Amino acid sequence: QPLFCQGSLMRNLSFGLSESEVDADRVKRVCSLLDLPEEVMAYINSEAVEQWSDVLSQSQAYLVCLARALITDPELLCIHKPTLNFDERASENILSVLRRFVDERGVAADSETKHLRRPRTCIMSSSKRLGVALADEVYHVS
Repeated sequence: QPLFCQGSLMRNLSFGLSESEVDADRVKRVCSLLDLPEEVMAYINSEAVEQWSDVLSQSQAYLVCLARALITDPELLCIHKPTLNFDERASENILSVLRRFVDERGVAADSETKHLRRPRTCIMSSSKRLGVALADEVYHVS
């Protein structure tokens, strides 16, 4: 079950960032890249405090958590089966965004500063062939 903190959706999406680090436009771009539905996107500008696990569907909650991880822009991102609960189209999109995270050294970040950012690595487990096909390296762990 995805975890949410008490507060607005923006607070949940920017969890771990200081107020000065929160770029609302970038938060929206990351959420848009992940194809969060319009009804969820509408909450981003709202100060509404909801019980997010009751408001969001399971797939929406997983996308919000993935967006939160990408918004914090870690140098190393470890994800367990990020496409497990999604159909093929959504899975392709999620993996495409993760690929961009690695290739562009962050997602929805200023392209002019890419050369200044440190490389990004994404380690993930996958139960779908699609996830394996897009990987730079694959390790079989049994």
